[in-house]
Amino acid sequence: MVGFVLIIVLVSIIAVIFLAIAIRKPADIQGSKEIDNFLSASLLHTTGCKSSNNEVYDLRDLIAACYNGEECQEGSSCEILKTEAEEMIEEGWQIGENNKNRGYVYRIYYGNETMISINKEARNSTSRKAGEIPIPTREENLNVRLELQEST
Repeated sequence: MVGFVLIIVLVSIIAVIFLAIAIRKPADIQGSKEIDNFLSASLLHTTGCKSSNNEVYDLRDLIAACYNGEECQEGSSCEILKTEAEEMIEEGWQIGENNKNRGYVYRIYYGNETMISINKEARNSTSRKAGEIPIPTREENLNVRLELQEST
């Protein structure tokens, strides 16, 4: 009788462990037209970066400047790009632990090389949605990707 109870307890503990592992499995990432549209519109956003001939860059131009290693009058084009992108995402999507959008990962890359990466990972996100758009250049396509981590 004691052996039977012991077996039931062990099986129960193993079942709870498997259930916990299954629950922690990261959510599948769903594509989102809303994020694609946000990324497309964000490329037209006027930034705080001026070229050496006083031309004000939009985000698309700033991405190209960062890719080409160009500087802004105000400083590093890549640092300004990172700051501008972070501000747009956090204001546009209202990112925060108490909001629907808990965190995000923003990445600008080409091939296997990452130019810019901003990781504001959420602790307790239940779903993920992402969008990605290409930016054609003479050499190769740059890609801009945004993944939102949501709470439902």
